[in-house]
Amino acid sequence: MKRKLMLMLVVLAAFTSCQKYELSDPLDLSTLPTVTVKGTLYADLNLTNSTLEYIPEGLRVTVSVPYADYDANNSSSGNHIITTTIDNKGSFSVNIPVISSGVTATVSFESFVYDVIMGIGEDTIRETMQFSLPPKTINGLGQGNSAETVKLLENYGIESTDPNIGTFTPTTKVKYEGTLLYLKEYKNYTVITPTDTVTRDTNIYAPVPAGVTLTVEINSVDEFGRDFYQVKKVKTTSSGGYSIEIPVASKGYADIEITSEEIWQYEDRILGKAYLYNYKLEAAKRVYFVDYKNQEYKYVKGDLIYEIE
Repeated sequence: MKRKLMLMLVVLAAFTSCQKYELSDPLDLSTLPTVTVKGTLYADLNLTNSTLEYIPEGLRVTVSVPYADYDANNSSSGNHIITTTIDNKGSFSVNIPVISSGVTATVSFESFVYDVIMGIGEDTIRETMQFSLPPKTINGLGQGNSAETVKLLENYGIESTDPNIGTFTPTTKVKYEGTLLYLKEYKNYTVITPTDTVTRDTNIYAPVPAGVTLTVEINSVDEFGRDFYQVKKVKTTSSGGYSIEIPVASKGYADIEITSEEIWQYEDRILGKAYLYNYKLEAAKRVYFVDYKNQEYKYVKGDLIYEIE
């Protein structure tokens, strides 16, 4: 059975007075008796051993008690908030004001991120995980002004193995470059052979003009499956050239999409007519940690804008 993260809370009731407290307006909690809530929190931060470890020092524990629990007729609203921090032994202690009828205390625990040790060899293998514990509610705390001890046994849960919400920042890049073309003309040409003369139709492609804007969507993924998303604009250079810097993890990959839309002139030499067409570029590629050169793409001739007189 996989080991879990354990919280052991000991609620120790220590009252300074058995006298019933009557609240007055304005609300003042400073003279109330208190209950001391103590606890020690553990986490399984090293999977190579059979013990649990203390959670990191400095994490925050917050206790919230509704003001209405102290006096339902009091005009004060909201909650009485008490905070404390975890010491170097994974422990905390907090004093909570109470009344003889009891209060409801909600204890919240700050989540934390830790590089959990998964294995030890030539190198220590770690995986970053985020741990959390749902808030715990203690009902009737201090009820009856009698001493009491309440033990709560709860399990921390792994909230996520991706504390950055699926993101990371690549520190390396590759180049993706090549040439872009569009269909500029349609014409025919004549081929003379020893036995025949053949006329053939052909499409003529030309490099796109310099300064055309390309929209590049990049989704990089590292070896741990974390994503990095980026959108950038790139302009073409002379002779239809383009060059894109793509952030890629050395042991990961990136999926890219290149899109563009332009209006250019198209000539039908056979009919002797010219037209303006809407041209579109939609290119996709998965790239790895290597430079890519001579990547040629052609725009697709789309809707007719109008015929040029």
